[in-house]
Amino acid sequence: MVAGADVLLLNEFSPESLATLVPMLCPQAEARPARASIVLAASGGNPADLKLYAKTGVDLNMRSALS
Repeated sequence: MVAGADVLLLNEFSPESLATLVPMLCPQAEARPARASIVLAASGGNPADLKLYAKTGVDLNMRSALS
């Protein structure tokens, strides 16, 4: 975040881990200037757990599927 990233990708974290991590990251993200806001994005994990991921406080959930 200090380097000026636009998005912080939190890949393959469980909902439980994100529920602990996101509150620690939010103060750092909010301390950046308004024009330099950062998106906390979760990816990976089980799509069936999407509601659990949504409750963690991340800004974005990314999922993919093989077809």
